Amino acid sequence: MVAMKRLDTKLGQGTPEFLKEVMFLSTYKHENLVTLLGFCDEKGESILVYEFLSNKSLDLHLSSTYLSWSQRLRICIGAAKGLQYLHTPGEGSQHRVLHRDMKSANILLDHNWNPKISDFGLSKFGLANQPITYQYTAAVVLCGRQAIQVIKGVDGLNPLTVAARKCYKENTLSTIISASVKGKISFDCLERFSKIAYQCTQPERTQRPLMTEIVNELQIALEYQVLDHCYAF
Repeated sequence: MVAMKRLDTKLGQGTPEFLKEVMFLSTYKHENLVTLLGFCDEKGESILVYEFLSNKSLDLHLSSTYLSWSQRLRICIGAAKGLQYLHTPGEGSQHRVLHRDMKSANILLDHNWNPKISDFGLSKFGLANQPITYQYTAAVVLCGRQAIQVIKGVDGLNPLTVAARKCYKENTLSTIISASVKGKISFDCLERFSKIAYQCTQPERTQRPLMTEIVNELQIALEYQVLDHCYAF
C-alpha cells in the first residue's frame, strides 16, 4: 500500500516544488519525516510515491474526542523531533533545512499515531550561523482548533495565537482547552506545556526557543503527565 501525489500545474504545483520534494526527501531521512519511495517525471507527468500513512493528516483529528492528551503530546514531540533534525546541520555541513510550511495538514500520522512531517515544496536551505529566515505559525494541539478561523460577523481572520497568549498571561487557559481533554491534564504538565508554547509565539525571533529546547520541554511535560495523577481541570 502506497500513497501517490500527482502534481497539477493548474493548481500552482510546478516543477520547482516537485524537484524540491524529491531532493529533500532523498537526502534527509528521519523517523518523523515522511518516506519518499519513488517518483515519476516523464511525458508531462510528475508523480510522487510515499509510504502510506493510514491516519492521514493531523488537521482531521484536532477536534476529535478519541485522541488522549498523552497521544497529542506524543504527536507534538514527534513533529518537534522532525524539525529538530531538519534544523541541525549534518556532519561537515553548515546548512539546515527550513520547512517554511509547518501546519497540521502537513503532519501525517501512521497507524500508531506516530507523526511524520510532509510537503517540502516550499523548503529552503538556510545557513546554520545566520538564522534570519522564518515562517510564523501557531500550535493548536492543546485547543483542538484551527490556528486561523473565520468567525461569522467578524471581518478578517481570527488568529488563535492571540487568544492563547492572552489566556496564558491571564491564567485562564481552561477557557480554550479542548473539551475532550479537560480534566485529564496534570497541573505540572499543563504548566510546562503552556510555558514553552507561549515562548514559541513570541513576536521576536530572539525570544523564541530552539527546537532542541522545545523537544526537551515537551518530553518533560509528557513525563509529568504519565507520573502525575493530579489533574488541572
